[in-house]
Amino acid sequence: MIDVGSTIPWYRQEGWKSAAFPFILLELIFSSVLFVLNFILDLLERRDYQEEKPPEDVMSIIREIDKGEEKESLESKVRNNFKRAQIHQQDLIDVKIVKSVFRVTVDLLTTVSGFLPFTYDLGKHLCILLHLGENEIVVCIVFTFLQNVFNTLVELPWSLYHDFVIEEKHGFNKKSLGLFFTDLVKNFAVEFVISAPLYSVLIFILRKAGPNGCMYAWIVYFVFSVVLNMLYPIVIMPLFNKMTPMEPSPLRDRIYELAKSVGFRVGRIQVIDSSKRTGYSNAAAYGFFGINGILLYDNLFKHLTEDEIIAVLCHELGHWKYGHTYQMLAVSTVYSFLMFKSFSFFVFNENLYRSFGFSETPVMIGLLLFISTIWGQISEILSILMNVVSRRAEYQADTFATKHGYGHQLKTALTKLEIENASAIKNHWLVSLIKDSHPSLAERCVRISEEEKKTN
Repeated sequence: MIDVGSTIPWYRQEGWKSAAFPFILLELIFSSVLFVLNFILDLLERRDYQEEKPPEDVMSIIREIDKGEEKESLESKVRNNFKRAQIHQQDLIDVKIVKSVFRVTVDLLTTVSGFLPFTYDLGKHLCILLHLGENEIVVCIVFTFLQNVFNTLVELPWSLYHDFVIEEKHGFNKKSLGLFFTDLVKNFAVEFVISAPLYSVLIFILRKAGPNGCMYAWIVYFVFSVVLNMLYPIVIMPLFNKMTPMEPSPLRDRIYELAKSVGFRVGRIQVIDSSKRTGYSNAAAYGFFGINGILLYDNLFKHLTEDEIIAVLCHELGHWKYGHTYQMLAVSTVYSFLMFKSFSFFVFNENLYRSFGFSETPVMIGLLLFISTIWGQISEILSILMNVVSRRAEYQADTFATKHGYGHQLKTALTKLEIENASAIKNHWLVSLIKDSHPSLAERCVRISEEEKKTN
């Protein structure tokens, strides 16, 4: 029998010794199994996109909500745009399948070749050349930079193809190449500026406190996440989008009235210049520890009536009213607690590091390896539960809007957005169960209609 631990990875740090337990084999097996499962789900999804006619059960629901208030009925719009949406979704899933094959190949090759210890050693050599020393924190920051560069280069051709071939073909891409690369550089910089100090603090804590430091590290991670969520809409989003205060209008007055009626103190109502980048539409209301605001994508005004925009915002305010942001924060807090608690049993396990070609035990590398070999698989299961929680929240927000008299307008708005965004009006049930954070259009419309009957 071939001893896997003695043959891979190909690159190993100086002083490396064979691991007693082949964690690297777990990584290869889990990655392969996960790829196969996702590949099957993608094929199921692709099969649905080959249907030439919209599902009759969905169309019957559309007919029920269609009051013929516009020149072209919703049913007619859905039927006329169905083929366009199917082609759009099929193009997306085809690229996703090819990309998944590419990504799993790259991941397996980087694992087997010992790319991680090679990059870490490269980072160490760069630190020496730049006279930065060999401090673990500094080396880790340089390593993170190199990893981000590699991942960005790997993703670059796929991002270009997605935006300038697929989305361009279907009329959704509004970016220029200049804007694309500007966003790319900004995103890279923001990600690095956020991760570098976080990693530095985590490394310091884990080195000082040992395995027990994982709980202190979790507290830091939690506080960091809360602060980041608070700053995102007011600091990070404006780096990528022009956000202007909504001009005085009857619609703005109605938004203020709606917010006041549900007890939401509007800090600001802003319009995002989304049409500069995409043809998609959206809206959001955020309320996090007193930082409240409403965001409207400028594309929204082209596709929806004022009543429908109010209905969509009422749905968003429902998320705030039910405390969904805090609920998701609580769920993610438990998730991160379990992750760091589990990591405490592996943080100084030399076999974990040796299995991937390391003779040293840099703790942030340990966290990356722990996530890829053990926690990543648990995370896949937990993500299904997270989607269940998310779908439940969407139903509750729909109910909130319906109870405030916007049920019909919400159904027409959701239908129009599905049409304009060329989205799939119905997904395979298994794909929806595992991957979808939102219920399908049909499921939401049925629930809203049921709530309307109760209300009336």
